This record gives sequence, structure tokens and C-alpha cells, in this order.
Amino acid sequence: MFEDKIEVSGQIVTLNEYSALRRERLQEVYEDVAKFVEKKQKKTNVEVTVDDLTIDEKAAFWQKKAQVLWKEELPIEFFQSKEFEVSLLEKSERFFLTKRNYL
Repeated sequence: MFEDKIEVSGQIVTLNEYSALRRERLQEVYEDVAKFVEKKQKKTNVEVTVDDLTIDEKAAFWQKKAQVLWKEELPIEFFQSKEFEVSLLEKSERFFLTKRNYL
């Protein structure tokens, strides 16, 4: 079996293969983010975007995405760190989503 591995903030992670179930789980994370932002916006009566979330709030969602995209389970502190390379999580997500287009 061929495994894709990348190094993220000094940690080697293995990318999960695409499956419809994992795609559904990733979609649930997207929906959770949207609901959270909407709830926060209603609470404050101010327009809120993902950029307005605190690092702890973002880290919780990054961790949920990583649980779908990577085989390794990493603690929340990993995602809260100023050293966390979020762009590599984003690349993992794009790589995962492009695999679904294969026939």
C-alpha cells in the first residue's frame, strides 16, 4: 500500500485515503464551522468571519479536520501552537478532495 506522509510542524503525519464516509465527516466539520460562526454572530450582533475566531476556536476545528485527513491523532495543543503550519492542513485537505475525482 502506498502511503502519503508529510511533516507538519515537526510531526510526521500519514494522509488518510479518500472515502465517502470521510468526505461526509469533513462536510460535517464545514457545517459545524458555519453554525459556530453564525451563533457567534447572533450573540454579538456583529458580522463575524472565520478570521475573527480566536486561535483556540480555530484549533478545535483544525483538529477535527485533521482527525478526518490524517491517521495520527494529535492533541489540541498541537493545533493551538504558534508553530502550527495550517497551510499544510489546507494542502492535505485539497489533496484529499482531489482524490474523489478519480474514476
